Amino acid sequence: MRSLTLSHGRAVAAASHATGVPTTDRIALWFDGVLDNTYAAVRNVTLPNAETAIDMIVIGPPGIWAIYVETDSGQYKIEGNNFLAWDSAVRRYVALSPNPLEHLLYNEAQLRGWLNAAGLPPNSAHSVILFTDNDARVDSSNDAVRLIGPNDISTYPMEIARQPAILDEAAIERAFAAISRGELPEMPAPRLKPPARPGGFEPRQWAVLAALALLNICVLGGACALVAYLNR
Repeated sequence: MRSLTLSHGRAVAAASHATGVPTTDRIALWFDGVLDNTYAAVRNVTLPNAETAIDMIVIGPPGIWAIYVETDSGQYKIEGNNFLAWDSAVRRYVALSPNPLEHLLYNEAQLRGWLNAAGLPPNSAHSVILFTDNDARVDSSNDAVRLIGPNDISTYPMEIARQPAILDEAAIERAFAAISRGELPEMPAPRLKPPARPGGFEPRQWAVLAALALLNICVLGGACALVAYLNR
């Protein structure tokens, strides 16, 4: 797998094979050991106006993967458009704010926009978060962003390699050149829908409804009491 690392806009040497290399280098080595030279990778990519850098973009016949490396421990999951982390203090999952998915999907929108403008299938762009800490636990019900736990990282490159080819050699070279040179066009940031509210109402609306219901109960109770008093 051909690999470039971007540093201040310049391409520098790829991952070192020395011991004690950073986590992102080890990830690159895992991918390099499985994916052949039909694949290319660009590391440390920041797309136009993006707030989150992409640790590595892998480009190959099955498509383009924006890969993020997460070294923190903990329990994480995605439900719909919400990125949740386990909070041991309240013993439940809580939504992270700001929502990391907004930045990831912005990056993906740029990749898909370039593919579409280049006449290539935009759905060949994917976003993946690799959790490297052995104590990390992940779960995802969101098709847009995959969460890969520490036990599955070493086999994930094989999962990519088994997928059917979508991009030919010329398309891979064009994508590799555009990404490594910072030539992707700026795309509008995706707008994530807010978390779903029970019954479709906001909390204040539920409070108003509860107050009205209580008022109706009081009025009905008073009316029943008055009728009972008159019928005595």
